[in-house]
Amino acid sequence: MSASWINEELQEPNVCGQGLLATSHYTGTNYTTTAFKTANKVNKSLELKTKPYYNDYNTNSVNANSTAVLGMIQTQQLDASICIDGLEFQSHSSYSDTATTEDMVTNLERFAALGLDVAFTEHIPFW
Repeated sequence: MSASWINEELQEPNVCGQGLLATSHYTGTNYTTTAFKTANKVNKSLELKTKPYYNDYNTNSVNANSTAVLGMIQTQQLDASICIDGLEFQSHSSYSDTATTEDMVTNLERFAALGLDVAFTEHIPFW
């Protein structure tokens, strides 16, 4: 089994001045939909066992970014031609981070309730 992922498609507006990365300028805002549909077609046609994941940062707790990702994935799951197997969480924290352990667990449970694999794949402390 191998995993393949879309990385950091959604971003908070204050990061780059828009809701989607510059990629959407070239591919349209349906970039994520197109990528997951294509992955599903390739998996089926080649009988692969690759697991498509979505990966984003600042999604380790219940916040605007994780809620936006949750909504995007819920919308994607309504389309039978899209398969999303999991979500990878990145965390960039600092001394001012207010996320509690309980908040992180609650957030993981929101995504696991969608039937997704969940994993913390990166943690960068900023001091």
